[in-house]
Amino acid sequence: MFNWITFLIFCVTTTYTPGPNTVLSMNYGRLVGFKRSLSFIFGIFTGFTLLMILISFFMKTLEAWIPALTRVLRFLGALYILYLAWKTVVSRADFEKQSTAESLFPKGFLIQFINPKVYFYGITAISGFILPYFSTAGELLGFSVILAAIALVGNILWSLFGVLFQKLFSRHEKPLRIIMGLLLVYCAYMIFTT
Repeated sequence: MFNWITFLIFCVTTTYTPGPNTVLSMNYGRLVGFKRSLSFIFGIFTGFTLLMILISFFMKTLEAWIPALTRVLRFLGALYILYLAWKTVVSRADFEKQSTAESLFPKGFLIQFINPKVYFYGITAISGFILPYFSTAGELLGFSVILAAIALVGNILWSLFGVLFQKLFSRHEKPLRIIMGLLLVYCAYMIFTT
């Protein structure tokens, strides 16, 4: 029997803890405001949903490739997250200008495909919780949207956190940028070593 409580605890714990999506949502909320950060967050949601659908429908095919895919994703994801950490700590002015000058939707969308945390989350949730009990196309689509919607709420909350503490951030900008950069370095380390 499908256990909704365990499933939701897993989803919330996994998606609301610091990771590339949540830390960047907070940072964009701080830099460009909540309304403008929604473009990035909806990019995340769209890419996340598409990835959950792909994982759901191709799980049998992916099972043979997971070990090799995991290593590649860890490496690429860790490198990209380290790049984001560097941009967060070192080049704030360029990051801020670039953030306000272009749409953030593509950034949010594309980061999903190199974010190993999303793959691990999807593969674990779908193989451990969903596929043992559900297998129709409608059920898999529905659960893909549920998985992405749970993450969407978490990213919105992190962005609001960035907006709410913007004054604190502006007063202590350099140490907080370093802390956010270190959080991203920690994310890269955890992704690469798990």
